Amino acid sequence: MQCRSFSIFRNYFYPLSLIAFGLCLFSSCRIVKPTAYFKTIDKDSTINQFITKDIESKIVKNDKLEISISSLNKLEDDLYNVSAVASSSSSGSTTGGQSASTSSHGAGYTVDIDGNIQIHNIGKMHVEGMTRKQLKDSLQISLLPYLKDPIVTIDFLNRRITVLGEVEKPQVVELQEEKMSLLDALALSGDVTPNALKNNILIVRETPDGKIFKHLNLEDESLFKSSSSWYYLQSGDIVYVEPDIKKLISEQRAIRNQQLASIILSVASLTLIIYTVTR
Repeated sequence: MQCRSFSIFRNYFYPLSLIAFGLCLFSSCRIVKPTAYFKTIDKDSTINQFITKDIESKIVKNDKLEISISSLNKLEDDLYNVSAVASSSSSGSTTGGQSASTSSHGAGYTVDIDGNIQIHNIGKMHVEGMTRKQLKDSLQISLLPYLKDPIVTIDFLNRRITVLGEVEKPQVVELQEEKMSLLDALALSGDVTPNALKNNILIVRETPDGKIFKHLNLEDESLFKSSSSWYYLQSGDIVYVEPDIKKLISEQRAIRNQQLASIILSVASLTLIIYTVTR
């Protein structure tokens, strides 16, 4: 009777073992086909629609500007440059008899709700809508009565974008350059993960008329054509890399099948050991 029971068990054990082994094999050796950037671009082609030479960031309300002024008179220069950090001291502090600029904040000049900043000797300046170069040229002309050969440099202090979703390093990226492309932002964030949908990158942009949601496809040349105005990011943009839900579900199912196969094989092996020991 025992021999017959063992023979029946053996007849079922081996097929179960083979099934469990097969599930483990196929689950663990599953090959994921990678996707590529710009798959539809012809080899050695030229896209003439994409022109970038005139792209310059415009100053907007609440921008924080670092304005550095130098001339042949170092003492006079300090009156302009100290005011940019004066607000970190008490609001009643003065420099050379001149009150600290009320529109300065932290380490820069903050553009107020009317689009203005306050500059020593010049007073209120409307800067909203200007590029940094335009403001630089305007300041250098306006400062001629007060400084000899003034040189002005201007940088943005609060220009940043947010990169979220299926990237290796979600982060807030500081915009150090005049312009930053979507590809630059993704590269700084460690590129997209293998689970990312390259054909559905979402950019959320704040405009005077509200938020605009734009979907870009990194797999074909449309990024450089109809979407060219979105290729270069603007301050405040949110970049969201969507996950491939179908792929994630498939991977979770494969892991679950592998775990189930391992359990079946373990139970079958344990049963065989117990039966062998106790028969």
